[in-house]
Amino acid sequence: MNDTQARVSSYQGIRSKVAKLNYFDEWDEETITKLCNVSRIKTFASDQVILGGKCDLKSYVYFVVEGSCRLVECLNLPKQVQSGVRTRTCFVNVGIYIFIQSLYWFYRKWLQVCTLNRLSCFNIGENLENRQIVAISDTECLLIPFYWLLERNDANIWVRIKQFLTWKIPKTSVIIEQLLKEEKWSRRKHKLIKAKAKRKVDTIGFHQVPYSLKVQY
Repeated sequence: MNDTQARVSSYQGIRSKVAKLNYFDEWDEETITKLCNVSRIKTFASDQVILGGKCDLKSYVYFVVEGSCRLVECLNLPKQVQSGVRTRTCFVNVGIYIFIQSLYWFYRKWLQVCTLNRLSCFNIGENLENRQIVAISDTECLLIPFYWLLERNDANIWVRIKQFLTWKIPKTSVIIEQLLKEEKWSRRKHKLIKAKAKRKVDTIGFHQVPYSLKVQY
């Protein structure tokens, strides 16, 4: 296959992918042709990082034409490892100072934020700081330069999609707050179960059984 045939084949492949996306249904033939010329197709294996790695294409908007992927975030969460009360006598009028010390360290945790299925798009301006897009299954994406789409922002469509994703995808602060609530409840539940297990079970001796029941026995 010569270069011309390869270009034609690539164009036809991209054109077939564009036809699956309803974002471009109202575009005329000339614009669709330009779109195909500036776009590219990339395939990703299961568990491969699509966006958020070292070699990804951050200046492109990604449209999922086949497969699905997940948005994951790396969180730095505080964990209390030691707590206690220390006292120190001070030779001043106040008398005794009480110092309460809590020691925290931070651990990293990867968490799935949401999934992006076929015909979804991402990297259109939504917050992706400390986040990655990872393929769930074999995934094929259509990549279109971000600047090129913004030049064709009819009906403010790309800004509206960005606003929708920003509203729909949970913020980091909300995720951390929910996780800390769940961990707090988990610790409390564990303490309650542990305390319940240690509690002695009251037993009734034969001498404590009412006389009427003893007769029946």
